Amino acid sequence: MTPGPAGSSTASSSAAEPHGGLATAASGPAGPSTASSSAAEPHGGLATGGLATGHSSAAEPHGGLATGGLATGHSSAEESTGLLLWQVTNRWQAAQRAALKPYGLTHVQFVLLASLTYLQAAEAPAPVTQRRLADHAATDPMMTSQVLRALEARGLLTRDPHPHDARARTLSVTPEGRSLANAAVAAAEACDAAFFAPLTAAGAAFAEALRLLRAGG
Repeated sequence: MTPGPAGSSTASSSAAEPHGGLATAASGPAGPSTASSSAAEPHGGLATGGLATGHSSAAEPHGGLATGGLATGHSSAEESTGLLLWQVTNRWQAAQRAALKPYGLTHVQFVLLASLTYLQAAEAPAPVTQRRLADHAATDPMMTSQVLRALEARGLLTRDPHPHDARARTLSVTPEGRSLANAAVAAAEACDAAFFAPLTAAGAAFAEALRLLRAGG
């Protein structure tokens, strides 16, 4: 696995939040109110104190509302792109955790250590700062700092004052850290290869779609 926004891996030391209420078995009260186009044409059941729905009749229920279920625009959970991404991401993160366990690294520790090893070589002689590393891995700056301190305590990297910016820290991977990162990346990339194998020829298009989403569309 080439370190990137997955650090997402971030996935990561912490799990992603469920997509809305789709991952739960029950929903709360009725869905959001919508404004009527005119006072003479009340929206759905509004005139009788009923559901503030955008449908003109009960013949057009919104997802599971007719049966007291979730106020979703999907007729099936299988149609929710967000839920599918949540489910697949959880499976992928579980596979990565298992692959990295023999190396004593959490997923986010691996992403940051591997990213630092990559950036230090790719951008030399420029120093790698904590901010640069967090940007590359797409990780929260505060969480990044906490993880880096844990890796520093293990002798896998060093954190030193920046030569020109008193507010910044420069990072350097140690020989032990580089050795561990290179051993772990082989396991992580083998895990990726097995996990994404079902995509076969669609793998390149899938990766391009991820890059599009990473860029914000």
